[in-house]
Amino acid sequence: MRKESLVTDILKACADAPERHFAPGAALIEEGAKADLLFVLIEGSVRVIKGDTEVARTNEPGAVFGEISALLGTPTSARVEAADRVRV
Repeated sequence: MRKESLVTDILKACADAPERHFAPGAALIEEGAKADLLFVLIEGSVRVIKGDTEVARTNEPGAVFGEISALLGTPTSARVEAADRVRV
């Protein structure tokens, strides 16, 4: 499957979900929290932080995060915060 096709499929599946906006530095997910939401990045970039260390960063539309905790009901493994203005 082509990457563009996957992104399109994800965005179509999320079409009915409410869109949310986050300012730079705002937390989308807190480390260790119980989460029941997953996020699909539409625009902007996010940082993934474990403890005090940034372990990843993405600005790729269609990137999904928070899904493991949301699906399994486990605490989140990292903080995800907006690196700039974010739309999910």
